Amino acid sequence: MNIKESQKNYYNDEYSTLPMEFYGFENWRISYIKRIFAALKMADEDLLLDVGVGGTGFTVISAALSGIFSVGTDISEVACVRAREYAHQTGTSPRAHFLVSSATHLPFRDEVFSKVISNAVLEHVEDDDLALDELERVSQRDGRLLVCVPNSYMFMAWPLAIINLWNDRRVGHLRHYASSDLVSRGARRGLETVDVTFHAHSVKIIQTVFARLFAPVRSPTSRVWWYFEQIDLGRKSDPSGMNVSVTFRKDTKVPSIGGSS
Repeated sequence: MNIKESQKNYYNDEYSTLPMEFYGFENWRISYIKRIFAALKMADEDLLLDVGVGGTGFTVISAALSGIFSVGTDISEVACVRAREYAHQTGTSPRAHFLVSSATHLPFRDEVFSKVISNAVLEHVEDDDLALDELERVSQRDGRLLVCVPNSYMFMAWPLAIINLWNDRRVGHLRHYASSDLVSRGARRGLETVDVTFHAHSVKIIQTVFARLFAPVRSPTSRVWWYFEQIDLGRKSDPSGMNVSVTFRKDTKVPSIGGSS
């Protein structure tokens, strides 16, 4: 079995455990949505694509709830089926759509989407250069693309590195990334870096322990949970975090280097 099939099977199994009824968004998803939508400068007229959207479809559904037409793709058939069901339950089906697709062969014409998300995808893909080509190809000129990946072990705090060593094996990560690598690879594709954010710092370990031990901390109104979250967000320039997000703007003058699908 090749890597692609192995990872597809893993995520089919994982997403099959999701509840059939839409369960709302946990605090970390709410925080994530706020952060990435701000970085992308989402607007009502946008067309959003999330590559590797996952079984909850929460980015696409959140955008659709705001009236934004959104599309999510995922290698997992189960993920797309479950996300479509959640979209139906939340009344966002007319604006939230989900397609089975690999990140290296997106089924869209060139320069369709004004905003594109790739969260926790590149580290799973054997040919991540081809995946980056596809992300650039489907992005509109002057549009924004946000890429989130595991941070390089060279910079990551050691408690987080220990957790990641276990997680890499569990979920099939093939690599980690230095922010400078993403910035340079984006530049070669006519993608201008507008923001680099490091997140999931060591304070998240404390936050997670509190949330597991005390149910009120998991509440969306929990001051404790959001106190720790603000500490993490305030350290966006600290490269010791577990993950790094780079927001790009596509140059209006450089031709797309990807071919049409």
